[in-house]
Amino acid sequence: MGGNHLVTTVTSTQYMFDAEDFLSHAQEKWPNCRVFRFDSEDRTSDASVNVRPAGGVPFNVIHYPDNQTLSTDAEDGVAADIAAWIRSLHPNPELVLWYIDDSFAGHVVLVPGITAEEILSNWVDHKEHDPYAEYPDYFK
Repeated sequence: MGGNHLVTTVTSTQYMFDAEDFLSHAQEKWPNCRVFRFDSEDRTSDASVNVRPAGGVPFNVIHYPDNQTLSTDAEDGVAADIAAWIRSLHPNPELVLWYIDDSFAGHVVLVPGITAEEILSNWVDHKEHDPYAEYPDYFK
């Protein structure tokens, strides 16, 4: 793993929350985070938060205007925790969410109730498992 990570829907017909809901949930989770709103016509993202944990490494969580993707530059363990938190905000099992790295070298299917530890231990390497062959319905 390593690098940036994303939580994303895998079909174009499914959505997570919009920017305002994302920011509201983020401020509940990280009360002292810095909040940014962007004009999505000028940027690829429409909102982000910057979190500076006491004694930890600062990170960003970014929301995209399609309401299908969030990304983070957090370290692996923190990124997995963020992914588990995002899944917990979307408990509907019909919503298919994947945790991926920015090079799509691997993934974890985020099932409702998944923990950060399960995310880290269930990483599927795309060199060993071709997602296009194993999940053809997602990549039509």
